[in-house]
Formats: sequence, C-alpha cells, structure tokens
Amino acid sequence: MISQIPFMAWILVSSFSGIPVTLDEAAAIDGAGKFQIIQKVILPVAMQGIAVAAMYVWLNAWNEFTYAMYLSTNSKTLPLMIYYYVSRCDSFLTEKVRHARVVNFQQTSGELVIQSVE
Repeated sequence: MISQIPFMAWILVSSFSGIPVTLDEAAAIDGAGKFQIIQKVILPVAMQGIAVAAMYVWLNAWNEFTYAMYLSTNSKTLPLMIYYYVSRCDSFLTEKVRHARVVNFQQTSGELVIQSVE
C-alpha cells in the first residue's frame, strides 16, 4: 500500500488540477455553498481520476496478495494473515452470513410492504 501512494497521488493531483476554476466560480455565483461546489461540481468532474486511482490500488493490493500467497512460503503479510484467519473460521462465518441474509431479506421485504402501502 505504501508504494502505491505516490502514483495514486499523482493521478489524483493531475485529475483535480485539470478542473477549471471557472466551474467553481460559476457554481458560487449560482449560489452554491462550498460543500455543494465540492459535491455537485468538483467530484463528478474528477470521478474518472478517482475511479482510476481506486482500480489501481485495488489491482496492486490483489497482486500483492496473490504473490504473497503463491510465491512466499514462510513470510506472512497482513493480507495473508487475514485470509488464513477467515478461512480457518469458515464454517462460523458462513453461518453468520446465512443469518445476515435472512435478517436482510426480512428487513427489505418489510420495507417494500411499507412503501407499497404508502
């Protein structure tokens, strides 16, 4: 993760610096506050750069996991330790996931019924 930060920062800085200042000024003239300018003007324009940086970080994290899993025999990185911990408790987690699905289904169906009544 540490090695990915400079490249991710480079992508994000270039995507945010490519946004014209006139968009901010136009939104401010239209009456938008600072938070609204960021939320409704800046982020949608910079979303491509944010998506590219997120995919890059995810892909490199996945590659680090697979390299550590298949190529190292005695060293354990944090992603490997988490994987081994989760796979060791697989039956316990599977049971929890089943219960969560049932609760989620009941909640979702209840919300749909309430919404259809209104």
